[in-house]
Amino acid sequence: MMQMKKLTIAVCLLMLSGPSFSQMEVHIYNAPLGVASWELQPSVFECSLSQLIPGYGKVGFYHQAGEELQFRFVADNNVMRVGQVALGSIPPAWKHRVKQRNLGYAQLNDGPTAIVLDAPMAKKLMSELQFGMTPEVVGAADFDAEVEVKIQISPFKFANVFGAYQQCISHLLPINYAQIERSSIAWKVNASSLDADALTVLNNIVLYSNADSRVYAFEIDSFTDTEGERMDNLRVSEQRAFLVRDYLISQGIESTRIATRAHGEREEYLLVANERSRADRNRNRRVNIVVLRE
Repeated sequence: MMQMKKLTIAVCLLMLSGPSFSQMEVHIYNAPLGVASWELQPSVFECSLSQLIPGYGKVGFYHQAGEELQFRFVADNNVMRVGQVALGSIPPAWKHRVKQRNLGYAQLNDGPTAIVLDAPMAKKLMSELQFGMTPEVVGAADFDAEVEVKIQISPFKFANVFGAYQQCISHLLPINYAQIERSSIAWKVNASSLDADALTVLNNIVLYSNADSRVYAFEIDSFTDTEGERMDNLRVSEQRAFLVRDYLISQGIESTRIATRAHGEREEYLLVANERSRADRNRNRRVNIVVLRE
């Protein structure tokens, strides 16, 4: 009997010590049915599918060419406290047998792009939305740790645009500008032709440049190691620079847009000033291509 009294007192004290989860003040940010929509912005450079959330900002899927899928929370009004937040998914009222799901956790950061979810989690959210679920992020309010904030993502009309989004993804370029802006081709000893790796680099440059009208020029700089005679190395670097130039021209790049420079073994351009090994010489033996864009 004494143990039962102690247990009863302990439970009462726990209940009085603070508000329970269900008693917490909760602020919910979502797009009501009359407002909820998904906006698709398609291009070969990036596909985005986003939803505006009144009072909060924008959430959405972003897939840049050459990169992994992300899901981002972009806050105009960062209502949540920086730190760890919970990810969940709520079933629609008419799916009585489906339970709320816990999807994991994420880090909420300070700044406009408050949360960035990686590809596996983004794909989870995509699956939940396709199933008619409402994904949500739950965390403490920025102004009061005792107030809970929920940011909910509506599945309304998601199915209407998902097919077009998938089509956009299928037309993305395999690379983006940052990946080809400064490219480098390594040369084997005494090589006088473009190998498979070099052709991959150059084909990516051509593919991107043909798609982006902002690309206006190309700069080719060729270098050798310090083995052999200086004048011979200068001629070799010139030959390799023109091999790259001629290939770009053969793929439709106008010659007037290409600047070509051969540097041989000039000391100021050596990546390794005092070559002591084959690896050092391999680093110095290269052709760099810079793609210039407005």
